[in-house]
Amino acid sequence: MIDFSAKDGVTPEVIENLQESIDRSPWLSGQMKMAANGPVLMGLAQPEAIGMPLRGFEVLPESAGEGASYSSYSQTIRLKLESLQRYPGRFNENDVTFLFAHEVKHHLTERESSSAKIELNQALQAVSEGPPPHDYTAPIAAYIQARAHDEAAATIAGYNALRSAVLEQHGSVDLREMYMANDGRMVDFIHADENANSYTPLPGLSFNSDLSLSETRGNIEAMAHYYFYKNLPEGYGLGHH
Repeated sequence: MIDFSAKDGVTPEVIENLQESIDRSPWLSGQMKMAANGPVLMGLAQPEAIGMPLRGFEVLPESAGEGASYSSYSQTIRLKLESLQRYPGRFNENDVTFLFAHEVKHHLTERESSSAKIELNQALQAVSEGPPPHDYTAPIAAYIQARAHDEAAATIAGYNALRSAVLEQHGSVDLREMYMANDGRMVDFIHADENANSYTPLPGLSFNSDLSLSETRGNIEAMAHYYFYKNLPEGYGLGHH
């Protein structure tokens, strides 16, 4: 893997905090092992579902809008140094665990994402070569839906990684503990009434008995609504041209 420790600005503290954010969640550690070793070494039944092994980590500029990102070009996860430093910085292990799992999931589903882009380009070309009016609404809508489902799956992965960390730390887990661990992320999963000490799943989300979240159709659709579509710029997409 790419030697992250050799990157400019990466200190022993950064490496320690990154490793801690992974190791504290057994679920995330398993996902990381799958991403780093690749599908063949992991003995997966359908290795074609996953692309190349994850190559490592890169530094994400502090000016970037996102907290972390995945680069399909370099097969790396890019992280802000500030988020991995306690001082000066804002290291929060619960948030890094969530973010890291989110980006690892993007790596594991990269082939699906690439297929969606290819299908979009093919559909747009077919429309452009057809008779006018050129209505691009359907292919754009299909691509946006694919993006929404991809982001929803990655967000569910972030939740499951954090749930695993909370369970490992406390020996038990409930919705209140999840919300208190990272209320900024959990608002997409849990309705909290702290005055009434009430914590309930958001409508459409179906938690398992151990409070993990499966990637069911219902959960993916609900998560797409709570995470992706709520942040979608108005007018995003194309119509008649």
